Amino acid sequence: MKMPTRKRPSRSVPAPGPALEVIARLAELMWEKEGCPEGRDIEFWLRAEAELKGTDVPTLHESKR
Repeated sequence: MKMPTRKRPSRSVPAPGPALEVIARLAELMWEKEGCPEGRDIEFWLRAEAELKGTDVPTLHESKR
């Protein structure tokens, strides 16, 4: 008796983003350019990631309307 073959489910693989090292280096450069302010590490990380992905992320210092 022949066993039915089973297809493997297709898995969606997310598009690869920039390497963490690249994001970290760009964030560091942005941080240095702005005078090494304290407490804004997440902002610089998100800005670097957005720049590398080609998207916009508002900074925390932009006015909210």
